[in-house]
Amino acid sequence: MKERNEDKRKYLENFNPDVCELSKCEHQDFLLSKFNAGESFQQFNEFLVEEALEYAEEGNGVTYVVFNQEYDEQGDIIDKDVIAYYTLAVTSIPYEDRIRLDEEEAKKLNQEFDIQICGIPSIEIKMFAVDEKYQDHLEM
Repeated sequence: MKERNEDKRKYLENFNPDVCELSKCEHQDFLLSKFNAGESFQQFNEFLVEEALEYAEEGNGVTYVVFNQEYDEQGDIIDKDVIAYYTLAVTSIPYEDRIRLDEEEAKKLNQEFDIQICGIPSIEIKMFAVDEKYQDHLEM
């Protein structure tokens, strides 16, 4: 069984990832338009090209693009692909903080606890997609 699984694995030979915030990725429109998450995931392709920048402007999340870069012997970039992208947003996880009131205050308010709504700061992954070319691959 192990041998069969290893035969099906695909490997990336030249994997040099670089991450760029979408709003700071200059002159990348052509590469972004080539992004394809797969036949059933057209909405992810459209989000990257049509909605991600507006999403950031509205304060809904920031999109980061992961590129794979190929270099020549001099260290200059000769080819670049979009591997994936992800959109992060700040949020919080709400919880109730219950503080027991002292006896006098509890009698006056006719309740046993003071309840405060609080939040734990967190980051939410709003969108995440990998180009079809890079799905199900391992790095060599």
